[in-house]
Amino acid sequence: MPLSRFILRRLLLMCFMLIAVVAVTFFLSRVIPGDPAQLRAGMDATAEEVERMRQRMGLDRPLGEQFIRYVADLLRGDLGTSIFNNLPVLDNLRHFFPATFELALVAMIFAILLGLPLGALSAVRHGSWLDQGLRLGAMVGLAFPSFVLGIVLILIFFYHLDWLPSGRRLEIMAQIRRSAPPITRLLLVDALLAGDFTLFTEAARHLILPAVTLGLASLARLMRFTRASLLEELRQPYTQTARSKGLRPRRILAVHLLRNALIPTVTVMGIAFGSTLSGSVLVETIFNWPGLGQYAFNAVFNLDYPAIVGVTLLTTTVYLFVNLLVDIAYVTLDPRIQFSGAAAT
Repeated sequence: MPLSRFILRRLLLMCFMLIAVVAVTFFLSRVIPGDPAQLRAGMDATAEEVERMRQRMGLDRPLGEQFIRYVADLLRGDLGTSIFNNLPVLDNLRHFFPATFELALVAMIFAILLGLPLGALSAVRHGSWLDQGLRLGAMVGLAFPSFVLGIVLILIFFYHLDWLPSGRRLEIMAQIRRSAPPITRLLLVDALLAGDFTLFTEAARHLILPAVTLGLASLARLMRFTRASLLEELRQPYTQTARSKGLRPRRILAVHLLRNALIPTVTVMGIAFGSTLSGSVLVETIFNWPGLGQYAFNAVFNLDYPAIVGVTLLTTTVYLFVNLLVDIAYVTLDPRIQFSGAAAT
């Protein structure tokens, strides 16, 4: 199947999946206990004022009619108005999403750059003390709660050693605004666009602790999966054939083993990025990193229906696109895989 046709089919499937996600999230948000009209009008509002607010918000209409009106607005690019801050949800997402996306991306880069080589090293040294140590470290990384790790890193590297700042993204954003108006709201990108490499270095320092906290579990997961995949490839007959031909172990690993082992590992990367993107609430809270996680928490806490659906729709869209990239990566790594048979997680 041609690549363009495959992508078109996946995009159509994504549209149906997004419609289903919007429907489920919309109706589930309506069964959350509480009255958003009461919250918007104020806790001291009279019953008449609350009822007028409910009519203004359209909450007095039948649930099916509310959903149809919401989908119609959604098709026009209108995600509604936040009940909590009375701003368009789309503007809120534009404000908060770059912080979470940059944090999740840096965390995944950290996880990939360390997880893959450590997994390969563990597989090559299978059964050694180094392998046992790396496996133990991976188990600890998976079991260690992120909020505990974040607090420990802050205590060590911020309070005691004073080597790294403890997040505080708003400080860097304020410095970027003084240099030039932020364009992408991504700290590293805007610092480069402003031509301020000192600010870029400072932004990177602010990202280290939250990115390590968020990416440690993904690092451990990638390391274990890479190790398992490489051990499976080491048992294949082609590995013995390559050795019998006198190829160097490094060449066998780099040219033959890693390419085949990465095919299933790419799936784990997609899953890890999705979980990293959606699991940043605690990390953003600990490191005072105002992103999509904190916005989603406030939306649920304040029964902000439009914001809840908007956050879910955005994160689902990103996750589906990541899965699409995973499928394309399959064929890039192994041309024998056909697009019709490629399947993401």
